[in-house]
Amino acid sequence: MAYEKDMAQKQGMRKRWPILMFCLSVLFFIVGGVLIGTWASNVAKDQCVSSTNDFNNDITYANCSPKGALWDAGIACIAVGVIFKLAFWVTLIVWCVSRRSARQAVYYNNAPAGPQQYEPYRGA
Repeated sequence: MAYEKDMAQKQGMRKRWPILMFCLSVLFFIVGGVLIGTWASNVAKDQCVSSTNDFNNDITYANCSPKGALWDAGIACIAVGVIFKLAFWVTLIVWCVSRRSARQAVYYNNAPAGPQQYEPYRGA
C-alpha cells in the first residue's frame, strides 16, 4: 500500500491540467465575447441622446450612458481567459519538460556488472 502511494506521488503532473487550462480559457473568451457583444448591441440602440443646434448645425450628445455591467463583466471574463491561457502555456511546458526528463532516466534493477575477468580453469 505504501509502495502504491509513493508511485502515485512520483508520477508528476498529468496531461489533464494543460487541457483543462485550455478549455477554461476558451470558455472565458467565449463568455466575454458574448457579454461584450450584448453590450454593443444594446449600446448601439440608445447610447446617447442627440440634439441639433439650428444656429451652426452642430450635434451635441447628452446623457451618454456609461459602459455598464455587461462591459465590465465582458472585460473581466476576457482577462480571466488570458490568465488561463498563460497558465495553459506554463502547464504545457512543465508537462513536456517533465515528460522528457522521465524518458531520459532509465533505471535497471538487475543490470549486469561491468566486464568480468575469469581465471582460467586449471583443472582439479
